[in-house]
Amino acid sequence: MKKQSFGAALGALIKQKRTILGLTQLQLSEDAYQSPSKVRRISELESGTVANPHPKTIDPLIVALKISDEELTQCMRASDFQPDADLEDAYRNASNLIDALLYQFEHDNPDASFGEVDAFLKAKARDWRELRDRIQTLEGAEIELTRLKDNATAALEQGDFGAADGYLEQAEALCQTEHTLSEIRKLAAIRIARGDVKLLSGDRLGAYDAYAGAADFFCAFDVDESVMTLDVVANRIYEAGRRSFDSHFQVALDLLAKATEIRLDQGNEQSAAQFNYKAALITRNQSIKESRDKASDLIDRAIRLNREAKAVLVRGEDAFFATTTRINLGNCLMDKGKQLGSEAGIIYFDEAIALFEKVLAQKGLEQDFPELACHASNNLGTAHLAKSENNDLEALNAALESFRRATALSAHANQPDIWAAAHVNTGNVLASLSDLNENADEKAFMRIQAIAAYCAAIEVYPLSFFPFQYGHTQYGLAAILQAHAMALQNELTELYLLRAIGSYEEALKVFSKDSDPLMWARIQTYLGTIYAAHSELDGTTSVRHDCETAIAHFQKAARVFETEGYPEQLATCSRAAKTMQQKLDSVPSSDV
Repeated sequence: MKKQSFGAALGALIKQKRTILGLTQLQLSEDAYQSPSKVRRISELESGTVANPHPKTIDPLIVALKISDEELTQCMRASDFQPDADLEDAYRNASNLIDALLYQFEHDNPDASFGEVDAFLKAKARDWRELRDRIQTLEGAEIELTRLKDNATAALEQGDFGAADGYLEQAEALCQTEHTLSEIRKLAAIRIARGDVKLLSGDRLGAYDAYAGAADFFCAFDVDESVMTLDVVANRIYEAGRRSFDSHFQVALDLLAKATEIRLDQGNEQSAAQFNYKAALITRNQSIKESRDKASDLIDRAIRLNREAKAVLVRGEDAFFATTTRINLGNCLMDKGKQLGSEAGIIYFDEAIALFEKVLAQKGLEQDFPELACHASNNLGTAHLAKSENNDLEALNAALESFRRATALSAHANQPDIWAAAHVNTGNVLASLSDLNENADEKAFMRIQAIAAYCAAIEVYPLSFFPFQYGHTQYGLAAILQAHAMALQNELTELYLLRAIGSYEEALKVFSKDSDPLMWARIQTYLGTIYAAHSELDGTTSVRHDCETAIAHFQKAARVFETEGYPEQLATCSRAAKTMQQKLDSVPSSDV
């Protein structure tokens, strides 16, 4: 039996790892390459179109996905892997050179496919081997330095001091070129480590100074490497901050600001705009972790950075980056609209909607950038939904259309997380539409569709990998199951009530009393309501149990609402518990 290619085996592993981590190809591109523009390469690898890539050429993906040497070895054994001898030799003996060549190639060809990158590196590895072989045929490794010293000596013997100084100057430059960058990289690594120590201790200013100092080491020799150092460290801090309660986003933003300044001094507006886009991403994430007042200022800054980036990138040739910036700007505008609420937020929702519609109207978007198309469509629906506040029929229908389009696009683009999010959003809209519909049959069918949408999403959101999404999806499912049960009032009512209880209990696995007391209390209230409703069903033989259970849930919720300072919710739960207690007191003791 013919073995699959190494590229196919490795691509399947990359896709599996990405899916387990809950990352889209876009998110993985930003995690691994600090840029959203490498999605095409990830897609190439996952589809197996690059038959025999060298593992070292995809090091950023291996690091980002934490692929072990053992897993790589298994891919090699399961395939027809044939290592490229020249590239193996080059990475073993001249990794700095290969890395520098790769960085320059990426800088000059940001849209190159992975196949083109792989072919370029393999060709350069062959060139390096041939050059090394030629050098090794010379009389000695320091033959040029020896020649220059001999010439200087001869010139001195002839009394030609100018010539002697010239030869020595060449020798000095030769030594500097040969040794300086290697030494600087060592110094920079140490300085970056010092920055890490300072960051760990909470000294953000000291950390920034250390990181910036590491980049400054390269300025006199290689400005691109200086910028790359700033970019890589900023991205590392950003990614760590996204997964931590103690984020240091400001340090990352300061480093990106320095990189932006360097690029502007060089006259490279496109590169500077890309750094502004990254800064906007970080600023938006920073706003999530701050108080309401600070969050408002941060979103304003993110909007400004996105606008500045968009104004430049739309004039460039990188359509992917320009489109991504538009989407991110739309997301920031939605955040601002939600912060302001009511009439003040409408202008931001309208601008976000216009941006997403413009993105979706781009010619060839679904073919060239399918992953961006499904993001934009899902976000367009979210903007309509945020604007409608669940009572605007026209906006709800527009949102539903966008979410259904996002579902289809994400299936085409093989983006299961967006597919699941679009299903959850579809369920939310259908639940709201069912409340506004006056036709009983249509209302019931909308609720059934909403239930189906939530259930589909849960298949993509397992508890162990996506706890937050799993909890919210189960919560939404429970609510519509409860509503459907109460509207039916027939032999299926009990079945749907029991299913609602099951989904609320699943949601409680995520929203505990300690982690999210208000959500926990709301769920306790709904559980109390379900048991109270069950006690009213004809033929129920568990009235006493239902009443006791309902009272217990209402009392649990009441204690949290009292502690958290929500008097209206406290009063509601107290009244409900009192009503159920009165009913319980009237139930004969023989009832079971």
